[in-house]
Amino acid sequence: MASRVVVGRHGIRIRPWPHPDPVEVMKAHGIISRVQNEQRLLFGVKNPRKVIVVTPTYVRTFQTMHLTGVMHSLMLVPYDLTWIVVEAGGVTNETASIIGKSGLRIIHVGFNQKMPSLWEDRHKVESLMRLHALRLNFDSF
Repeated sequence: MASRVVVGRHGIRIRPWPHPDPVEVMKAHGIISRVQNEQRLLFGVKNPRKVIVVTPTYVRTFQTMHLTGVMHSLMLVPYDLTWIVVEAGGVTNETASIIGKSGLRIIHVGFNQKMPSLWEDRHKVESLMRLHALRLNFDSF
C-alpha cells in the first residue's frame, strides 16, 4: 500500500521499502547506469590529466582507519591516478600492508624525520613531507 506526501503543489507517491519487485529495481539501476555513462561520454572530461595524490602519514593508533578511508575514496576516482604515501620515521610494513590492498598505483616513500607532537610543528613537517615525495618521484610521472 503506497502513501502520498504533498511537497509544495505536487503529491509524491511513496512505495514500501524494500521495493516489492527486485527485477524492476535492477532495471532501474541499469537505466541509471546507462544514462550516467552516456552523460560522461557527452559532457565528461575528454582528455583527463593524471591525478597525483600525496598523503603524509605516520604510525599511530587510528592510521588504519584513516588510510582505509582515503584509499576507498581514491579507488572511486575514474582517472589515471598515482598515490604517493609519505611516512614519517621511515617506511614500515604496517603501512605497506594497509595501502597494498588498494590495487592503485602506489609509491611508498619514507621521510627520515619523526612526526612532532605539537600541531603547529606537525603542519610544517607534513608540508616538508609532501615536497620530499614530489621531488623524489617527479621523474616517474
